[in-house]
Parts: sequence; structure tokens; C-alpha cells
Amino acid sequence: MLQPQRLFDLASEDMQACILACQDTAPKLRDLHFIDAAARISHDLGINYDAWMKAVHAMGDHGAALCVLLIDANRNHPTAPVHNPGGALRAMTKRHKNGKLNLVGSLIGLARRRGY
Repeated sequence: MLQPQRLFDLASEDMQACILACQDTAPKLRDLHFIDAAARISHDLGINYDAWMKAVHAMGDHGAALCVLLIDANRNHPTAPVHNPGGALRAMTKRHKNGKLNLVGSLIGLARRRGY
């Protein structure tokens, strides 16, 4: 998977601020900072606790955090913005359970759109 700094660069400004708040005084970014930030920002995005926990149980806390990062970053997608983050997370969880979720492909698409 991508290194924490690369994921941080792909995150929205809101998510980056939350990651930095979770990082506090730690010397470098770690996966835990993304997981904590995703759990915290989920509520602000309109993702309820049940959807977050189902995602965590299905794909682990790191996978769920990457989904939230992608959902948040794609709220301003130029052609297909995410209007319902909670529904998007539930759909991603369902795709994961069906073996059809491609997080790496989604991250690559986000990176290309951002010019990385």
C-alpha cells in the first residue's frame, strides 16, 4: 500500500487537518493517524457509526480509513462527486464483501486527478 506521506498528500485539506491533529507530537505519520482521523471525520461527513463499524469489521480499520479518505477526497470530484458519504461507505463495504472493491485503483485514480 502507499506510504503514509503519499496518502496524506492525497487527502483533502479537512482530512489533512484531522490527521495532523491526531498526529499531535508524533515524529512521523503512521497508519494509526489515518485510522483515528477517519473515525473522527466520519461523523462530519454524515457517515454514521453503524456504517463505519460495518466497514471496519468487513475490511479492517486501515481499509475502512482508506475508504473514508477516498470518499472525503471525492466530495469535489469533477464529474461524479460523492453526495452521500454514508451511502458511499456502505456501497464500498458491500463491494469489498463481494470481492469487487479496488482501493488501489481508486487511490491511483485520485492521484492522477491530483496530478501526482
